[in-house]
This record gives sequence, C-alpha cells and structure tokens, in this order.
Amino acid sequence: MDRFYKDMGAKIEKLKKERRWEEIHVIGEAEHAQSFSKALHKKPNSCIHKNLINNSADKILHEVFEK
Repeated sequence: MDRFYKDMGAKIEKLKKERRWEEIHVIGEAEHAQSFSKALHKKPNSCIHKNLINNSADKILHEVFEK
C-alpha cells in the first residue's frame, strides 16, 4: 500500500505544480489519510479523518474549509 501512496503522492505533487494549486487537503479514514499524507513531500494543509465518500461536493468543501 505504501508504494501506491508514494506513486499517487508524486502525481499529486506534479499536478499541484502544473496547476499552481496553493493548498492540498487530505480527507479519508484515519489510517489511509495519514499514510497518504506521509507520502507527500510537503505536509498537506489539513488532514481530515472522515470517510466522506457518499457526501456531496458542497458537504466535503464545508468539512475542509470549516475552521
């Protein structure tokens, strides 16, 4: 699984650079979100330990930016 997260992390870092993203937020079950966060070169802006797969985009954005 670590190999998968490392590969995915590299792709996300590339997209961040190409698309000039300012922030990366990781959302998912605690174990998976932490593993993916560790695979990123730069620490994500937030890491939310919730499974939001069945939620609308509005609900997900609310969870991320609710501070």
